Amino acid sequence: MTIRRYLTLAALTLLNDPSFVEAARSLAVRMFRHDPDPKQRVQFGFELATGRRPTGAETAALVRLWSAEERRFAARPMAIEQLRCI
Repeated sequence: MTIRRYLTLAALTLLNDPSFVEAARSLAVRMFRHDPDPKQRVQFGFELATGRRPTGAETAALVRLWSAEERRFAARPMAIEQLRCI
């Protein structure tokens, strides 16, 4: 097996690990409580995760992602409940 295959397997394992899902959920809760404005939320979350302020382009991309995920969860309320159970 090559190093690339090991890295891919490790990434998939970590993304599905309950402790990483719980950490992401906890970050999202902090972001929700921080501010009602999506732009402020993603800037806050980005700074918590990286230790620096996001650039304008990073903020714009994260706001688009935030909005897309809000629409996705609004269409699938059971997905929210599944995350709450972790």
